Amino acid sequence: MEKNKIKEHFNNVAKDYLYWKEKNGYYFKQVKNFYKKMVPGGQSILEIGCGTADVLEAVRPKLGIGVDISQEMILIAKKRYPGNLFIICDSENLSLKNKLVRYIIMSDVIEHVTDVLRIFEETEPVIEDSGYLIINTINPLWGGIFSILEAFNLKMPEGPHNFIDIRDIVFMAELLSFKIEKYGYFIFLPGKIFFISDILNRIIPHFPLLRRLCCSQYLIAQKEESVPQKRNLSVSIIIPCFNEEENVPVCLSRIPHMGSYQEIIFVNDGSVDRTEEMIKELMAGDERVRLVSYPLCQGKGYAVRKGFDAAKGDVLMILDADMSVMPEDLSKFFGVFLRDKADFVNGTRMVYTVKQSMHILHVLGNKIFSLIFTLLLKQRITDTLCGTKALLKKDYEKIKLSSKADPWGDFDLLLGAAKLGLRIKEMPVRYQKRIYGHSKMQPFKHGFILFLRVLRTLKEMKIDRLLKN
Repeated sequence: MEKNKIKEHFNNVAKDYLYWKEKNGYYFKQVKNFYKKMVPGGQSILEIGCGTADVLEAVRPKLGIGVDISQEMILIAKKRYPGNLFIICDSENLSLKNKLVRYIIMSDVIEHVTDVLRIFEETEPVIEDSGYLIINTINPLWGGIFSILEAFNLKMPEGPHNFIDIRDIVFMAELLSFKIEKYGYFIFLPGKIFFISDILNRIIPHFPLLRRLCCSQYLIAQKEESVPQKRNLSVSIIIPCFNEEENVPVCLSRIPHMGSYQEIIFVNDGSVDRTEEMIKELMAGDERVRLVSYPLCQGKGYAVRKGFDAAKGDVLMILDADMSVMPEDLSKFFGVFLRDKADFVNGTRMVYTVKQSMHILHVLGNKIFSLIFTLLLKQRITDTLCGTKALLKKDYEKIKLSSKADPWGDFDLLLGAAKLGLRIKEMPVRYQKRIYGHSKMQPFKHGFILFLRVLRTLKEMKIDRLLKN
């Protein structure tokens, strides 16, 4: 999604926004009632993505601040509720005062932001210690239904959006200083059908399986007391390269500076173009850059092992040279270790939409492998094959990828982390098509290899369990 398109959509829909709110009045009434129940009156409240500010007004704030990217929405809100303060602002760049409000609310906003973790990072300093973040957002299961309703002009057009599972939103909040109080589902029927809607909307959210069918998800999180970051960590970024001469200089320029010491280790995996020469040129101008090189291509897993063995940093990160995962996102991985929120961070491309960036066979294969690993590890894993991962050097020394590891090392790193009992967290990344060169991934050939590796993993897990018993 692009911010300009999101802004343009809501500016265009603003003139009909009140019409749609009246047409879908039952749904919006349920949302307002939810926030009135969760937020006591007379509080200092910031609503992000406030639209026409009906929810903000419904919770009767002592201090009410509404923020929205659409100037047309803000104009309407100012006219309707002049007692509140309204700001035209990108929610991913709030720049508001520290500890400004007790509550931050976001109603149907998460699906319209480009970087959910970023918006949480922006809200974190604005909430008072022990204050609350309350969110509701659309259940992805309703995406198709909403498209049909829009086609028949029964619902306001969503515009650019990315519906996200509430469990992924929970994981992101937990990576920061938020303690999850509660999350779940509500509004089984968003339209009024005599007395039936009211009855079902009271009952269904309390049934474990049926509640997953509700159209709205919610999260209530409390901000933990701010604790100064005390960890002083160095970082090694490992970049396996095979014929990436065009990508290498761009990739280096986009890597953020992190840690007390940083090294960027390019591993030249037997490239036959100018990759090695290009890296050597970069070394002359950037003291962070190191080179590991060998003459024959051995595959990514081998390259990762070589890079890890040469690394000196406390935190080890893997970044693909094709930049399909944005180098800028590495700072998010490092932030998890600074906050001591995890021991192993697994990138996931499955939170944000990948329809235009990833081949459908890759998506299906990844989902199958992720389901298998979720069952194996007894922890939700949404992406086993994302090339970007991070862990502590001391833990890698215990895992030590062997020459018998899978060709990419992804499965074995995850399995090794689970066997050690490490705290595994997933980090949503924004995945995009490579600009230069060609993907080395072959769906059928490599998929079969990975399937064989899964079978071996099942066998290893079974043996481990027998030994423990």
